[in-house]
Amino acid sequence: MTATTPTRTTSGTTRWLRLAGWQVWGYVIILGCFLLAAAVIAAVVLTVVARSTTPTISALQFAQQAAPWFLFGVAIHYCTSWLGPHVVAGLPRRSFVKAAVVAAAGGAALGALGLVVLLFAERWIYGLLGWSAGADSGRVLATQAPLLPYLWGLFLLLFLAALTGLVVGLSYVRLGTVATFLLPLTLSPLLLGGLFAFDTATMFVPAVIRIEGLPVSWLTGPGSGVAGALVGLALVGAALVAIHLQARRIPIRSPRA
Repeated sequence: MTATTPTRTTSGTTRWLRLAGWQVWGYVIILGCFLLAAAVIAAVVLTVVARSTTPTISALQFAQQAAPWFLFGVAIHYCTSWLGPHVVAGLPRRSFVKAAVVAAAGGAALGALGLVVLLFAERWIYGLLGWSAGADSGRVLATQAPLLPYLWGLFLLLFLAALTGLVVGLSYVRLGTVATFLLPLTLSPLLLGGLFAFDTATMFVPAVIRIEGLPVSWLTGPGSGVAGALVGLALVGAALVAIHLQARRIPIRSPRA
């Protein structure tokens, strides 16, 4: 028993890490295609606009509003297409959940970095052409806001999107089409995050509050208002609890021969 126990632990750890790696790679492929498409579309739009007027706003700012839904969709796909074979193969549901959450965090981090890199590249090109890379409605972009809070806020939004996708996907695996009627509830982490966790004056910097003696300024950034970063973290926690409760005894139908 003692001789085989380490082997089992190592094997189990290796399996869920391998699964997480595959899922992260899936996020990379989808995000890579999305960012490439966004860059091409922005280039075409700016070329057309520049023929009649001087561009004054960022074209890539709108990519940030679409990106969360790509992670959301990929996470749903993992639940509806990967969970069944994973369990039928004799692997525990817990390892799938662990891999899916880690992959969601990895995909969100890569997505946030990719979007910010694109925004800085766009600003550099705008500078070469003498254009102004501002945002619509007076909002602030990564190139104008404190970078660390902006990155944190964008990561938090993308992570919430992926976790919400897992919540929605698991609900469909468990309940089938009935889960459609629960979408107002299962979508709530992402929807509430968009409404309450981020400052409307800055694209994705979390809305914040100054808390004397609490060293979280790097987490929340400067400003005033509700503690958006803390609201976002609370929503992440709620989504993780929902994922755990749904997945631990979720029924899986074995495929028929």
